[in-house]
Amino acid sequence: MKEPEDFTGYPMLERAQKIDPNQSFLHNAIEHFTRPDDMRAFLDQYEEWCEDQRKDGTGCEVARSNLGYVTGYFGEETQRRWFDAIPHLSHPVFGRMNPTADQAFNAGVAMGEALKAGVSTREALKAAASTLPAPTKPIHRDPKWK
Repeated sequence: MKEPEDFTGYPMLERAQKIDPNQSFLHNAIEHFTRPDDMRAFLDQYEEWCEDQRKDGTGCEVARSNLGYVTGYFGEETQRRWFDAIPHLSHPVFGRMNPTADQAFNAGVAMGEALKAGVSTREALKAAASTLPAPTKPIHRDPKWK
């Protein structure tokens, strides 16, 4: 079994990890944190932790992308709870929509083809997102997340 991450100094990440040490701390947080203040505090600390780990200025983007991505594994109600609590949070491919099975499959094919062609992950995400209908309203983006 993989050793748990050291989240010393990040109490919300420690709290999430302790819920079930055999699960991902992200899964634990998404499933068990229901108060908007806890969700926002978790993301703030996860961004800080990612910045500390990465040292390249991309920690906030990585944290939000990871959190938004993992919400996709949960039901629409759980995902909506997180999106409502954190208006600038979104799935890296699907944004704030819940795709149909066909939309998700087609986006995955497009992303796989783009990665196979050798483009960056960022460009592959754009290729996947381009297969989806345009959002009906713009997503609020926090200025620190480029």
